[in-house]
Amino acid sequence: MPFAMAAGGGVAFAALVALGPFPVSLILVTGQTPSNTDPPSAAMLAWVVAQVGLCLLAAPPVRRLLDRERVWRVVRPVGAASMTLYLWHMLPVLAVAAAFYLTGLAPEPGFGSAAWWGLRVPWLLILGVVLAGVVSALRPLERGLAVLYERTGPDAAPRRAWPLWLGLAMTVAALSRPAVQGFAPDGRFPALPAMWAWHRARHW
Repeated sequence: MPFAMAAGGGVAFAALVALGPFPVSLILVTGQTPSNTDPPSAAMLAWVVAQVGLCLLAAPPVRRLLDRERVWRVVRPVGAASMTLYLWHMLPVLAVAAAFYLTGLAPEPGFGSAAWWGLRVPWLLILGVVLAGVVSALRPLERGLAVLYERTGPDAAPRRAWPLWLGLAMTVAALSRPAVQGFAPDGRFPALPAMWAWHRARHW
């Protein structure tokens, strides 16, 4: 079944892109119609099926690899930061793009050209360094929020229910604002709602 999912999803995605109306990009790109994400398209569904199949195929050997103590010691801290990586991985992209492209410091070769592909390696290296800095800078804040969560989380058994309802309302408001208004309404990033949503997502 996993092999059939991976192969079938991959073939279906390739056919929908090559023969159908769907673009190859699985993120929203300005000017591309139709979009694969708004709403999710058949091509997106096919790609998801292929990825699930590949993950199921890779799971047994990966589990055996993680049984090794040396490998687990390397993977464990990365796994502990997985939610931080997921929620903040676009920040280095925006920061590096603004620093290099808006100032004209980086060349802008044609998309898909040899020069464009050649720049992918230094681009990913720079993004990795900036992302590592972001994760390191957030570690003290994460520890503080973890202590706060231990004191106010569900296991703390609060005497009154209103703090939980207040927290739920604030979380819904924090997640709804970027969903409705975008990530930077009026050109300003809503830092406070983003920090609250990030804190709650880490503990759900």
